[in-house]
This record gives sequence, C-alpha cells and structure tokens, in this order.
Amino acid sequence: MKKIYFSIEDRDIVDLYEEVSPLCDGLLFASNRLFGIIVDYNGNQVVPGKYRKVFTIDGSEFAVSRLNSSYYIVIDKDGNQILPGEYAIVKLIGNGLYAVSNYHDYQIVDRTGKSISDDYYESVKSLGNGLTECKLTSGLSSFKFAFDGIPVIFENGKEIAKLESGSLYNISGSKETYAYQPNNSEDNYLIVDKTGKQVVPGTYCKVLSFDGKRYVVLTLDDPYHTGYTYKLIDENGVEIPLDKHHGKIVPLGNDVFALGSGKSKIVDINGNEVFSGEFLHTKRLDGKLFALQNDHSFSYKVFDRQGKQIMPHVYQNVTYLGPNLYSLKSNCDSTIVDQNGNRVEGFYLHRCHINFGEERIVVSSKTREGLNIKIYEALSQIKEGLDDITMRIDMAMADIQGKDDLTPSETLNNMEKSNTNLFTR
Repeated sequence: MKKIYFSIEDRDIVDLYEEVSPLCDGLLFASNRLFGIIVDYNGNQVVPGKYRKVFTIDGSEFAVSRLNSSYYIVIDKDGNQILPGEYAIVKLIGNGLYAVSNYHDYQIVDRTGKSISDDYYESVKSLGNGLTECKLTSGLSSFKFAFDGIPVIFENGKEIAKLESGSLYNISGSKETYAYQPNNSEDNYLIVDKTGKQVVPGTYCKVLSFDGKRYVVLTLDDPYHTGYTYKLIDENGVEIPLDKHHGKIVPLGNDVFALGSGKSKIVDINGNEVFSGEFLHTKRLDGKLFALQNDHSFSYKVFDRQGKQIMPHVYQNVTYLGPNLYSLKSNCDSTIVDQNGNRVEGFYLHRCHINFGEERIVVSSKTREGLNIKIYEALSQIKEGLDDITMRIDMAMADIQGKDDLTPSETLNNMEKSNTNLFTR
C-alpha cells in the first residue's frame, strides 16, 4: 500500500501588491501585474472596479483606463461613468469641467461632453490643489504655436489668471507657491503664487524644493565658475549660510538637511551634525524618517532623527504614502508599513501549505485568526476523505471475507484503489 505523507508548512506573509502609490489625501492606487484598485490607508477598496491606470485631483472623481482599453473614462466614487465617451487623454479641471483630447489639441467640456467655448489648448497640466494650467492656442493648430501658448490658470474650474508666456511648475514640498519660467528657452525662474505674482525676490536657475520655511535654489554666481551653486534662502530671498561650500542641499524635513555632493552628512539648520555617518544618496520622506544609502548597493535604509535604523532590512525604494504609512519596495512586491516598521494588515495575506499525499492545498487569509479557521476547514475536509477511505477499506475487507478465491495480490490492489481515490471524490 502507498504511504500517505502529511505536513503543514510554509506559514508566511505575502504582500498583495507590486506597487502602491498615492492618488490624493486618503486614497492610494494598489496594483499588480493584472490590475489595480483604489484603496484607503487601511487597504480597503473604496471605488468599485479594476483598472490599468488611475488619475485624480480631489478624490471624488477619477479618470481611469479600464483593463481592456487604452482610452480613459471619468467615474465617481461609486464607479459610475459621469462623462460620456472615451478619450485618449482626460484631465480633471474641477467643478464638473474636464480637458479632453484624442491625440490633438485639448478642449474643455462639461459633464455632458459639450465644449464650453471655442478655445483650444496645446497642453494641459495639473498643478495639484485644484489648480490646472492650460496653454491657449486660440483655436489654431498646436504645431504652429508649440512654444507660444498663453498659460491660463484654472482653480476648481474657474479661470483665475492668464499669464503672458512661459509656464508654472510645482515646487517639491510647497502647496502655495510655484516656480514660474517666463521664457521656456532659458533657465530663469521666479517664485510666484498661483496667479503668477512674484512672492520671493530674485531670479534663479532652478527652484528645487521648499521645507515649509525655506527654499533650495540653484544659481550661477559661483565665484570659481565650477557650475551651479546651491543656496538655502528664506521667504524674503535672503540666503541662510548653511554650507559655506555651496554644495548640494536636500531638505529632509523637520529642520534636517543632507549636505554635500558625492557623500552627504546630515545636519540641522545650524549646521550641526544630527547623527554621524556619510551617505551616498538621501531621500525625504515625511520629516520623521529618512531614507538613506550609505554604500554602493543602490538600496535604502530607513533612519529616524536619532540615527536609529527603523526598518530591519534594505530596500530598492522607500516611498511616503500618507500619515504614518510607507511603501518598502523589494524585488516585485511593495511592503506597506507604519513608522515603526510594522506591516499594515490590509496590504498582505497570511498563507500556508497543507501537503497530503500528492495534493498541495494553499490556504490564505487577511488575518492570522482567519488563517487558522481556513486550516481547520481544510483539515476537516481531509479527515472526511480519510473517513471515506476507512469505510471503503472496511467494505473491501468484508467483501474479501466472502470470496475465498481472491489472491493476496488482488486484495492489495483493492486496498490501493481505495487509497488513491482520496481527492477524486
């Protein structure tokens, strides 16, 4: 008779998604190779449906591409389509208005799909916080006016400014100010508000970031003419002498900065080292935790301000998703953790394998308690199969006792047939 092997093994935790990225406050897009869904910070799906890509502005409406189409539709939080038709590109303007295009100029339409004016736009760019920049072409071909479009700024569907030329750009870390490039062919930027009004004196080669109080900018006034000079300036345009060598400056939040090109040291606003060590690359997360590389492995470690490593391993990438929520990218999965490095339940499964004979049963659940229930149910089914085999063996033995001419070989064959029928009931 064949031996029946039994084991419960490989109890492990499996990440549900390959990529998790923020959409807007409170919502994330979690995806794998096959599809993506819209979830909250606990991993619960909040919008019905599976999609290839999702774009959003305020969290109440979404431009999504479905799994079987490269075109986009607009849906509400219940998954209902609210803008008729499909488009190659859809940008949400706000207040029931949308910029739509089929690989040519954009038009602004309302929820019925009707154009609200005769104006055409060569480009449409979301600036976040309900702001959208549309470059006006006055109904003429965008090819002729590829660099001459007039920027029109909309806030929640209402036009609030029309600039003479150039374009607005987001400043990392800032929700109230923008970098304005008056001439697209030159590296000269002003720091302006949403209407294009200059709010910080000076012209800069680049405006890199804002930490809530100060800007990091690039200039070309290096006395040694060795290239761009990094400067930290306040909201009056006055330089804060953080680094006398004017090397690279990366704000990490909470008055902490990475200084230096090549290897960086971590300092506070007074230039004092926050904790010892030099790092090849640094990445701002949320001001509480920092992602740093201290070797050539191209992987990040996560530290707090005291220099304590929070997460136990190294990761290909670390992303801040929202309050107390981080994505740790490793191989093909994204592990979602809180600021203490603990996994967030809604983004993973508990799983184990049950081996019985040649059968391999995989059971999984979102909680450990649920996994134990699934294991119990699977074992109960196996036990029912064993009871059935026991009954068949008893019947075969009773049959054998009534047949004196059955050989030992035929007796063994009958018992083996009963054994191998366990998973074909």
